[in-house]
Amino acid sequence: MLPKPFHHLPEDFLHVIWREQYFNQEHLLTRTGEQVRILHPGIHNLNQGPDFLNAQIEIDGMQWQGQVEIHWRSEEWYQHSHHTDPHYNPTILHVVYQGGKKPIFREDHTNVLEMELKGRIDPELVKRYQALKLAQTRIPCEGFWPDLQISWYHDWWEELGQERLRAKASAMRARLAEVQYDWEQVLWEALLKMMGGPVNKAVFGDLAARLPYRIVRKAGKDAQTLEALIFGAGGWLGAAEIPEGYPAALQATWQHWQHKFQLNGKAPLPLRFSRMRPPQFPTFRLSQTAQIVAAWQPLSKLLNPAYWASWLIQEIPTSAYWHAHSRFGESRAGKPMCLGRKQREVMLYNVYLPLALAYLGVHGADQREEEIWQWLSKLPAEDNRITRKYAGLGAGPEHSGHSQGLIHLYKAYCQEKKCLHCRLGLHVLPGTGGRETG
Repeated sequence: MLPKPFHHLPEDFLHVIWREQYFNQEHLLTRTGEQVRILHPGIHNLNQGPDFLNAQIEIDGMQWQGQVEIHWRSEEWYQHSHHTDPHYNPTILHVVYQGGKKPIFREDHTNVLEMELKGRIDPELVKRYQALKLAQTRIPCEGFWPDLQISWYHDWWEELGQERLRAKASAMRARLAEVQYDWEQVLWEALLKMMGGPVNKAVFGDLAARLPYRIVRKAGKDAQTLEALIFGAGGWLGAAEIPEGYPAALQATWQHWQHKFQLNGKAPLPLRFSRMRPPQFPTFRLSQTAQIVAAWQPLSKLLNPAYWASWLIQEIPTSAYWHAHSRFGESRAGKPMCLGRKQREVMLYNVYLPLALAYLGVHGADQREEEIWQWLSKLPAEDNRITRKYAGLGAGPEHSGHSQGLIHLYKAYCQEKKCLHCRLGLHVLPGTGGRETG
């Protein structure tokens, strides 16, 4: 009997049972009495056709090589129309939890041998699967962590960190194709979104759409002109009455560029300041963005690992006006705001590294990827709600390669409860009796 509430085992769980051979293999028989010995379960097939390819199975002393199809019940072979699909003709064994009375035939009308797993799967293994799938914690397997040797998984954290970086690079390559591989445009968009932070990311993204980098590029290293373009395109210099001095000078510059390049004046984008510390104020981040563009010409230099050490140590301030103001005409007391080291690190591993990885791929320089991975291990680990959760379980990341990996683990596996595709889940699943019978 299966532990309640499971009266049906999902097919992906049965795939793991078969792939890892988590069942009693003594005296295996087909439903028609042939002796079975599994030499190799095959390669899990994620595409069209049977579930496992190139399995090696001995049946009544004769060795066979072919495909294995897996179902909960025997009749699913017909429900899924495998009997009419020639892709399933190479199937040498139909593995089911519970067999039926009807014989199984291929599309070529030949019989498929069937083997039943009922009574061969350890109930404790099913209970552990149940515990993972029904867990209410953010990390489904965290109750099992005291029994794990977390240090064994450090290499996997790094693999996941690379997987996360590759996913970002892939998304950037899709955007690059849309803009005819204008690398600086994609870098400009990504840089602005990161400068917006979680609260103003969407607004800064809208700003990037309003102000293409082909216009920004024309301002060269003139930080004041760059700031005028940024604040003007955002709609924050369009007021009839704007404070005299620096704001008025920005407005005049914007109006000149607006007329010269036929830039449309639009309503102000809604900047958000609520519950935000001053270093994160969007006005400061916009001014710092102008300073970045002015200091890094051409902007594509930031895709070269040779410049990343300089990026991390170079001070990125606001313009002088923002030393004493938080918004136009709104005075403040405090020190000048510079883009902090942590923010520069975030920019490096969220923007420059993945875009540089995409650049290497497009230009056939994949052999230089090791430079990218080395930088991941050089940067300190992020400290955020996700990494702190794992750190509380004893998996504190040692560098950004680990922390990026843990973020990917959480978002791609834990949140989606893809425990059967996760090394931790597969370690937890069998416990100490994963291969025993009930």
